Amino acid sequence: MQFTRTYADGKVIKTGDWSSSFKFQDKVTTSDGWSIDFLASEKTPDYQQGTGDGKKNGGSTKAKVWDRPQSGGGDKGFYHPTTNPAGWKEYRLEFATFAWCMKGPDCGKWYEGTTWEYKKTWEDQRDGKAGTSKIVDKNVTSGPSKSHLEAFDMFNKDKSYTPCK
Repeated sequence: MQFTRTYADGKVIKTGDWSSSFKFQDKVTTSDGWSIDFLASEKTPDYQQGTGDGKKNGGSTKAKVWDRPQSGGGDKGFYHPTTNPAGWKEYRLEFATFAWCMKGPDCGKWYEGTTWEYKKTWEDQRDGKAGTSKIVDKNVTSGPSKSHLEAFDMFNKDKSYTPCK
């Protein structure tokens, strides 16, 4: 399960305020900016929709995620002193990614996770750079925060998804 929070020029904003193509996420975003990371067509909060299902009775399965954060500046675009003086100067995404059991006797149990972030500046855009990512904490054993769980509940209610039914 992956949660995300969007910042532009140092302020938390809704994802739909960055790019209208993500407006669908705004209604399931907490007041402090957290939401489940999902696409409009997805009906469960499972990031990557089933890629890397675990093994019955313990063990693990390696999973590959073919995804990476990137941005060309959203609808407003990145700042440029002459061609876009009203554009964004910095874009940052916070991520919190946790293992969550969706089937079997441990269904609904949260496991450890990782927090990380992605940042791109107008200078990165100008210079043709993709931006930078960094791990903040690779061993979050406390599970999702209260805000993450609020976003999880908002998503489930909006999508009529009942975990562990």
